[in-house]
Amino acid sequence: MGVGTTTVSGAVTNLGSGTGAALDVNNGRDRVWSVFRAPSEGIAVSRREPQRASALMIMSPWAMGNTATNLAGAVQLDGLTFSGFDGLTFGATTLSTAAVNLTTSDGTNITTGAITGGSQDLTVNAGATGDIVLDSMTAVGTFTVSNSNSTTVTNATAATTITLTDTTGDITFSGSVTAGTINTTALETYNVIFNGGGTITNAVNFTNSGTVTLGNDNLDSITFNGGVDTDGNPSGTNVAGSII
Repeated sequence: MGVGTTTVSGAVTNLGSGTGAALDVNNGRDRVWSVFRAPSEGIAVSRREPQRASALMIMSPWAMGNTATNLAGAVQLDGLTFSGFDGLTFGATTLSTAAVNLTTSDGTNITTGAITGGSQDLTVNAGATGDIVLDSMTAVGTFTVSNSNSTTVTNATAATTITLTDTTGDITFSGSVTAGTINTTALETYNVIFNGGGTITNAVNFTNSGTVTLGNDNLDSITFNGGVDTDGNPSGTNVAGSII
């Protein structure tokens, strides 16, 4: 797709040759109103321009290829499932219209810039071997970590509900967390780490069987307005700073 505005309104199949990117967005602002099916590769952009994937777009899982999907500019995702092979990288990301699912079919990494949620739900799934790194998120409805090797939100997290379903290693919130509810999955072995404090409105019962870390500095402060329970399933609780 070259300079200017490109609108694709029909189904596109057999996109790509097996080497390089299946779709190269060179410049401009491209709106995708279609189902794209590529035999092997991902999507690459050569300039940081806004990209938009519409509610009618489902990225089918790529087969084995040699290029990850890389949308390094601002991205708007309008209620869709975006599934890629060899990894997904987005720049600043806006959610709109309906729930968004990001997944890699081969268990590779998912990376995004700051996420503006628009009160929409977001689910991320990198399989058991992929790492998920999100810069930050604001105004997300329900944020769900479906599966990963590890998940990190580098800066502040603001979501109505946070649901931690499965992960092999650590789920880390490095910045402040503001959430109404936090759900964990009973006896799953992942570790939950809050290193930036924050405020949780409702009672939290950590049921994962890994560890729970609340703070990594004496100046950290996290508030559980409804109380917090780490007795029972977690294998250990680490606390630094204050719990209110």
